[in-house]
Order: sequence, then C-alpha cells, then structure tokens
Amino acid sequence: MNRKGFTLVELIAMLVVIGILMLIAVPNISGILKKNRENISVEDINKMVGNTKTKIETGKAKYPKVNGQCAVLSLQFIDNNNDIKSGVNGGLYDKTESFILVKKEQINATTASNQFKYYVRLVEKDGDKTYIIPLIDYDEYAKEPDEHVPQFVNFTDEMKLNLASATKEEVKTKVNDMISNLCTSVSDVYK
Repeated sequence: MNRKGFTLVELIAMLVVIGILMLIAVPNISGILKKNRENISVEDINKMVGNTKTKIETGKAKYPKVNGQCAVLSLQFIDNNNDIKSGVNGGLYDKTESFILVKKEQINATTASNQFKYYVRLVEKDGDKTYIIPLIDYDEYAKEPDEHVPQFVNFTDEMKLNLASATKEEVKTKVNDMISNLCTSVSDVYK
C-alpha cells in the first residue's frame, strides 16, 4: 500500500510542536519590541534635553532668572537638524505641543545656590490617534523610563498648550494645570 501524506497523529504532533514554539517566541518578540520603543523614547527625550542645553549655551535661548520661573522651548525650536520627528508608535511628533520646560529652583536658601530642572512633554500624532508622555520631571524619567511610555489619549483642547499663539500667562496657567504650581511665571516661550 502506497501512502502519501501525514497521518492524523503526525499532524497533531506537528501542531503541538508549533504551538509550543509560538508560546516561547511571541512573548520574547513582544518584549524586544516594547524595549525598542522605550529606547526610542529615551533617545528622543535625551536629544531634546541636550538640544535645549545647546540652545542656551549658544545664546539662542536663556535660562530663567528668578527662582520658580520657567522657560518653555518647543520641539520645533530645539530640533536643529530635524532628527526628532518619528514617534515610537509610528506617528510624528507634534513639534509645537512637544516641549521642554526649564525651571530655576533654589537648592539652598542660605547659600543662594540654584539649579535648573528640566521637564519634558512628548505628543505624537498618528492619523487620528494621539499618544502622549505627559509633562514629567526629566530626572524622574531618566530613573524609570519604562514607567513613562507614550499612552493613547483623547487629546482635547484643554490639553493643548498652543505655543504658537499663547501668551506667557496662558502658558503658565496650562503648565500649572499639568503639574500643580510648577511655575511662578514664564520668562520666555521659544516657538
């Protein structure tokens, strides 16, 4: 008797082996993709902070002068080489709604020593979907970047900063809505 093909037992055994391989491979691939997305966010945010420091050091922007005062720099302003554009979800960053906020903070009142804190917000648009990393302290982000992956949100007008047309007072109000009492005033807005 000439038999061609596989028996039912052989087919079931093959499906079981394929199923086991899938159970092993899929979580590993998902983990690799998630880690890659986190790395892209980390790189983009590090570039934003680095570009902000460069803009300030070259005199194209200024640090805030008064304790509690903030300066806001849009991604459009700080992205010199247009190399921060693609988001981690396949969309493009909204360059006027993504920004760095630099705040002057007094560390020690007796010695009058100061430091500058950086806060970052990334907004990514992919068609009708918007993903956001809300305004966060850069130092906190650097410690736990995987805790701050972009989240899908219904991006309402209340969430928009409208840097292109907003006054310093409007920017201060919106920023303080994002993080309560973050800025006493806004010294400069770099669009």
